This record gives sequence, C-alpha cells and structure tokens, in this order.
Amino acid sequence: MKVLVIAPHMDDEVLGCGGTIARHVESGDNVFVCFIAHRVYNHQFNDERNEVEKKHANRAKEVLNYKGPVFLGLNDERLDTCIQDIIIPLEGYISKVKPDVVYSPFYGDNNQDHRAVFDAVRVVIRPSTADFVKRFLVYEILSATEQSPPLYKNAFCRIIM
Repeated sequence: MKVLVIAPHMDDEVLGCGGTIARHVESGDNVFVCFIAHRVYNHQFNDERNEVEKKHANRAKEVLNYKGPVFLGLNDERLDTCIQDIIIPLEGYISKVKPDVVYSPFYGDNNQDHRAVFDAVRVVIRPSTADFVKRFLVYEILSATEQSPPLYKNAFCRIIM
C-alpha cells in the first residue's frame, strides 16, 4: 500500500503522524511525506535556518524509515492567500505517487496554513482526478489543533473517505 502524509511545515509530519508513519512502515507500506512550505522566523525567511530544518526532517525520515521527503518550498504564513498555488504542485506530486491513503492536517486547525493545505488536499484528491485514493484521513497537529476556539465546526473528528 502507498501512503502519503501531507505536512504544511517541516515537523508537522512527526507532531501529527509520527506514530502512524512508524506503524505503516512496520506493516510494510510505502510511506511518502510531502512538505508544502518552507519556514519563516519572525515573519522573515532565513535560508540557513531552513537548511537546518530540512536536515532535521531528513533525520526524522531516517528514524521513521519512510521513502523520502519532498519539499515544495511554498511560502510559509501565506498558503491561505491562493490555494491554487498549493493545488498545482500537489496535483503533480500525487499523480506521480498515486497513494492509496492520504493524510492531511485537520480543517479546524488554528493555523491558517494547515487549513489551506486541507482545502487544497480535498480538491486534489477528489474522485474525478484521483480515483486511486481509497482513504482520506485527517490528523491533528499538537500545538495548533487544540488551540482552535471551542466551536463545533473546529472540533477534531475522524473523517474517512
């Protein structure tokens, strides 16, 4: 089985799906991770710090033993400005991997980038364009999902497609 974890930022895959990734790998599944955005610090891009984060993401890949990360390098803190900027490169990557299972951040998350990635993923994996996807699951990212206001629509729940 092919499994794709879509992470808005480097570290979201571990915070949200680290145990799940390990379990899929242990079960013999091929796991891929797609990082959507680079990171900014105090609202500024810093290439040197991003390279350190990429090294950490690659180290997490070694520990979890999944196939390999892909870095789309889109703009952190700006993913919600144009969802199509996520959709286009993500469509290309998903059509290459053809995953059976896709994990996305939860739509009610308190981080605008996490919500934007959810919106892009649900467009990219719709049955008319990605009929190979059999299951769509969402994950919560500690330090972001639980910070959402206590509104019914933001309550974390299981979504299965």
